[in-house]
Amino acid sequence: MRLFPRRVDVALLGRLDALVDGRLAEHRMVRGRYRVVGGRVEIAELVVDGRPLAGALSLAGAGPSCAG
Repeated sequence: MRLFPRRVDVALLGRLDALVDGRLAEHRMVRGRYRVVGGRVEIAELVVDGRPLAGALSLAGAGPSCAG
């Protein structure tokens, strides 16, 4: 079951890649929690290969279904 259109997946992967300095393909596991903040979807509590990342990724602007 898809919650978001594919373009949102593409935007999410691009934003994750930017967070890890363009080296997303080198990592084995990425975890996070979806949450709604102010009517917008974001992913928080990001952990990449067991190492927590500061901040959260907003899906706002990734597609109409995530714009709030």
